[in-house]
Amino acid sequence: MSLDNILNKILDVAQEVKKKVIEEGTSTLIVASHDADGISSASILSSTFLKNDVTFHIKIVEYLDGEIIENISNTSYDIIFFLDIGSESKKLLIKHIRNKSIIIIDHNQTQELKDYVIELNPYNFGLDGSRDASSSSLTYILSRYIDPTSVEYSPLAIIGSLGDKQDKGEKSSLLLINKIAQDDAIKLGLLKISLGLRLFGLHAKPLVKCLESTVDPILPGLTGNENACQAFLKRIGIPLVASGKPIYYSDLSEDNRRKLAKGLIKYLLSMGYSAKEAESILGYNYYLTREDPSSPLYDAREYATLLNACGKMDKHYIGLALGLGYRDKVLRYAIETLKKYRKIISSSIENVIQNQRHYTKTFRNLVVIDYGSEVPPKIVSSISRIFSTSLPIFRKPYIVISAGETNVRLSVITIIEDTPHLGNVVSKIASSLGGKGGGRKHIAEAVLPRKNFESFLKRLNTTLTNFRSWRLTYD
Repeated sequence: MSLDNILNKILDVAQEVKKKVIEEGTSTLIVASHDADGISSASILSSTFLKNDVTFHIKIVEYLDGEIIENISNTSYDIIFFLDIGSESKKLLIKHIRNKSIIIIDHNQTQELKDYVIELNPYNFGLDGSRDASSSSLTYILSRYIDPTSVEYSPLAIIGSLGDKQDKGEKSSLLLINKIAQDDAIKLGLLKISLGLRLFGLHAKPLVKCLESTVDPILPGLTGNENACQAFLKRIGIPLVASGKPIYYSDLSEDNRRKLAKGLIKYLLSMGYSAKEAESILGYNYYLTREDPSSPLYDAREYATLLNACGKMDKHYIGLALGLGYRDKVLRYAIETLKKYRKIISSSIENVIQNQRHYTKTFRNLVVIDYGSEVPPKIVSSISRIFSTSLPIFRKPYIVISAGETNVRLSVITIIEDTPHLGNVVSKIASSLGGKGGGRKHIAEAVLPRKNFESFLKRLNTTLTNFRSWRLTYD
């Protein structure tokens, strides 16, 4: 199994889609997940279909369950695409949908079932769905094979991949199928990459706001704290104003840029980060050349955050409109949504950092951050991805983030390589406690009754304790 094999499979599927959907006009539905990868995937495929005068509909969902799938089954569509969703639900799809063609494009762990379902998933080809391919990069390759002019949508594949934190190569680079999309975008002049500080809003925000807004990695004591960011810059000798206005990164001399980078690395080291973790503040940045440098769409990571915000705040239609090329009023709505989203994220993170005892519970191998009813359950996965960059804060290899009153939505995440498959572990435990779950090797999600949450945590901790190969590193 190899990269060539999955590309050949995508080509075969593309030829079938071109025949059925574009040439024969078979009625089509696109179902996509509500995060940046799902919305990017839907935007890519939709743009390709629109270019070829295909009539179709789109449905953005948070998850798939029996009721949703049965409702889809009762529609009149003949071909249904499931983008960034579906691999973990193949049993339900096979159970409920028998009279339609199903095409799954997903990078989450898949169920080992072979039926009439067509599935493009890196795990089926010996690749890693957490780093080698996102749903949006797979959808991009499919669309490019359907219509070669769809190469212009390659930036959306970059956005989706970065939204799913797939920049796991050296210096936060993209790999394999994600890199194919990257290289296409660069060749077309749609993307430029450069090594530098990975601060949020580096080109669009005043420097203080960049530090305050950065959550990947978390800057303990700085993230979410404007006064602390001002004090930090003063301490390392970086001015706060230039020409009477708040200073931007672009205003800094090369000497001050080096001073800032060294200062941040030293700061992270002082907060308990390893040298490798501290140096992760430096890496590749991805800029979309067709976008205004002052816009949050210019930096592909910021664009991904914008799409995530729209999806997680129930404004996925705004994110989809952005992906389809709409700007002006749509962008203003998206930015307002992002402000609300980031306010929730920043305050949630700051609350935990400032008051760990209130929010956290520590087990042998994991730390649990339980927000109760304080944050919307939909953003649990976003918070877990942010905290996963900051394991030194908790000194535990696994983090569980949860929220919800009657039902708990939780996310389990780790950055260590040698780990049991969290998607399989979480799915098994959650289903035994009246819930459901799944995911990839290093990140998983579940929903279960609040009354069974403690039992879930105890079983998870026991499973992780029995997996001993990594203990020397973290004891």
